[in-house]
Amino acid sequence: MLWSHYAAKHQGVALGFDVSESIAKQVSYEVARLKEKLPKGVTSITKAFEEMLIRTKFESWKYEREWRILTSLQEGDKEGSLYFLPFSKKIKLVEVILGPACHLNLLKVRKLVNEHHRDVTTFEARLAFRSFRIIARGKSVPTIP
Repeated sequence: MLWSHYAAKHQGVALGFDVSESIAKQVSYEVARLKEKLPKGVTSITKAFEEMLIRTKFESWKYEREWRILTSLQEGDKEGSLYFLPFSKKIKLVEVILGPACHLNLLKVRKLVNEHHRDVTTFEARLAFRSFRIIARGKSVPTIP
């Protein structure tokens, strides 16, 4: 499902990370909307309420098992109008997965990734034969010598 929602119907690329549990927060999936109300005249919210708003989603999204990293824009690197949190010991890139319908050349992507991140595995995904899962295309996964 995530490939369908977020990766251009299997044409995209997914990045896999090892993330320190000290910075990741698990999303809370709720049946009903939050009912907190701000008192009249209040123009700001508490940090705890802000975090609750950011970490709450409707229960139908529970299959995602999402975790989020909350950070300020000042901690990110700005590229155009976007901000990116730099990789570090707490956020380490470990895999690059080309979707089942991705048209990028695996060897070219692998070479580019390896130029910047030596210990990252780059491979292609495919649709499983007997289930609705996305799995690694066996021959595309590099073997460790």
